[in-house]
Amino acid sequence: MGRPPILAKADQYTVDMGRRCGGKAMLNLVDELSHLRAADDNLRTAVYLISVQEALIGKLRAAHRDTQVAEQLLSTMQSILPSFISHRLAICDAIELERRSLGLLTRTRRPGSDI
Repeated sequence: MGRPPILAKADQYTVDMGRRCGGKAMLNLVDELSHLRAADDNLRTAVYLISVQEALIGKLRAAHRDTQVAEQLLSTMQSILPSFISHRLAICDAIELERRSLGLLTRTRRPGSDI
């Protein structure tokens, strides 16, 4: 079984970008910082939506309503959250590499670090 079509398409995009950039597929620091802001926004939104879903489940329970579908959605949302965090960390790593290549000494703040 091959890779899912969406992943294969992403792989091809990476190869194409590498060719167009003379073999250098890394985005510049400004682009990576923009991606970090977007990832932070997405992560913040995901956490907010999870809390909204938890509140909805509480209201459904209080009204003695069925919560099965709402709980399944919450479970799905919670299972996706680590992917948002991993994506953000990958961006932080790319920023650190780009900064090192530019000779900058500052590091991107990672969750749970005291940098």
